Amino acid sequence: LTADNTVYAAQAGYVRRNYDTRSFDYRESPALTGSLRRGVRDGFTFEAHGEFADGLHNVGAGALVELGRFGVVDGSLSESGGDARGRQYGLGYQYLSPRFTIDVRGLRTQDDYRDLGFLEGALIPERQAHASFSVSLTPRHSLMLTYTRQDASVTGGSRIVTLGYNGSIGERLNIFASLYRDIDQDDPGGIYIGASLNLGERRNASIGASRNGEVDTVTLSAGRS
Repeated sequence: LTADNTVYAAQAGYVRRNYDTRSFDYRESPALTGSLRRGVRDGFTFEAHGEFADGLHNVGAGALVELGRFGVVDGSLSESGGDARGRQYGLGYQYLSPRFTIDVRGLRTQDDYRDLGFLEGALIPERQAHASFSVSLTPRHSLMLTYTRQDASVTGGSRIVTLGYNGSIGERLNIFASLYRDIDQDDPGGIYIGASLNLGERRNASIGASRNGEVDTVTLSAGRS
């Protein structure tokens, strides 16, 4: 954000449970969240975030600093308390240019760090790392290589490598594809390809096909705003 610009948000309500599997299923006690971003000056942005619920409070702060022509570095620190206490540290770097983009970041937790998602059973990885590199082949076509690692998941941990493509043909057709593989698992990985078409008059349609291991999926949608 540029100097003196501020963005904020606040939410209060009941956390949704079993999303997409059960209707009208909410946590019994309410929760409150708030976020703030402020441009202290051009090239320096401050962030703050808080989550509050029965048995949990989580507060954190961070900053983004522009390194002139050499990109942006960001850092964050969060601390949770209530029924358990813990911390989470974050550090990242991003560089953007007309031809390529670099994005590297990592998260690390200590002790019994928790957030609102944890109260409903969501796992919090002890360590996460993400690195991506994208290059523009032409003004309308690009490739991206991504590496993602987390040390805690339902499978015990994962390291996922993804190769993606995104492009546009004409003014209305967008196409995209990705190949991915978890190198910590025995499965062969998967592939996803798709396309979206702008039909004009606020109408659009899309089609996608994926294969994950031995499972094939095809989706088709159309809409009008």
